[in-house]
Amino acid sequence: MLSALLLAPLSLSTRGARHAPPRSCAAAAGAPDEAQLALFASLRARSLEIEREVAERWREAAPVSSVPVALNDWIRRVALDWPLAACGTARGGLVLADLSSGDMLACAQDAHPSVVDTPEVRSAMRELHGEYDGNGVLSVALCGSRVASAGREGGVRLWRLDGDELVPTAELKVGALASSLLLPAGEEGPLWASFLDGSLCRWSSLGGEEPSLVGSARSVAFVRGEEEGWSVVVGGADGSIHRRWLREAQAAGGEAAGGAASVAAGFDEAREEEQFFPSHGGAVVGLAAAAAGLLVSGARDGTLRVWDLRRGAEERCLYGLGGYKVWLGSVCSDGARLVSDGCDNTLVLHDFSADARPDDDEIRRVGGREE
Repeated sequence: MLSALLLAPLSLSTRGARHAPPRSCAAAAGAPDEAQLALFASLRARSLEIEREVAERWREAAPVSSVPVALNDWIRRVALDWPLAACGTARGGLVLADLSSGDMLACAQDAHPSVVDTPEVRSAMRELHGEYDGNGVLSVALCGSRVASAGREGGVRLWRLDGDELVPTAELKVGALASSLLLPAGEEGPLWASFLDGSLCRWSSLGGEEPSLVGSARSVAFVRGEEEGWSVVVGGADGSIHRRWLREAQAAGGEAAGGAASVAAGFDEAREEEQFFPSHGGAVVGLAAAAAGLLVSGARDGTLRVWDLRRGAEERCLYGLGGYKVWLGSVCSDGARLVSDGCDNTLVLHDFSADARPDDDEIRRVGGREE
């Protein structure tokens, strides 16, 4: 995990304790009574029921599939913060759309150049895209009203949605080309970027300061199993997918320290590396954690695959979703929905949420299950 939230218990100071209200007053001021506790328990039970329904729809390949957005330019990259999606296009544009309504909220048509024709960039594009370079934006990230994008000119640009406009807020000068970006939750959180030279950088704030070099990485996803602990999954240019386990970091008292600490703790050498079969028929270009121990991979063979990462799973690869092209470049999920590019000027949405219902007047079915 690239970010973590620490919740610390609150306590009254000595002075505060002297003036603490009586127990009956505290109850009157908002301590939950039996009716409230029963309501909380009911809501929690319903939440768990919905989670199980969503996981079952994932495992049974039962989404409602639609094309919520169609642009006048080919979509090369997409980032998701439901219901919003940020799209980077082949002409270098940046579009923010609402997938629940299909409305385009804002557009920066000339966010990045479509082509940069230098020997260095041509070589980098061959490394990134092989024989299928569709031009345009290299990577995008989205969190609330904040958008980050990277193009072939190098560096990263930051934007913020203001009304119906994407307003540029910062330009982070880095010579290397960014292959992936991440904006963790929070309106003022840091920006993470991995570059084609193998570097992984972090900007603690977005005022234009020099980034800190964190390490090196390519395509990486950190996955948490309910029982198995943390693992790191990587996709290769040969279509293979591998998983290595991470040591469970220990906090004071012997309890598990949590995601960020586990990632920092390093690999668990006592557990063997796993390879998932069958491999894709092309380079793995996207990985996304889905619901309840599931992982989605997207590859240049034009398929998405859904993998079951739970211990004792009879089949690792549950099924595949076809109908995509070799220009597939992004796979996004919020746990209940799967969004991807790879279909020319459209976004494809597979909705596994419990309340998803097909409506022939508003959406059309697309894609299909890979046999």
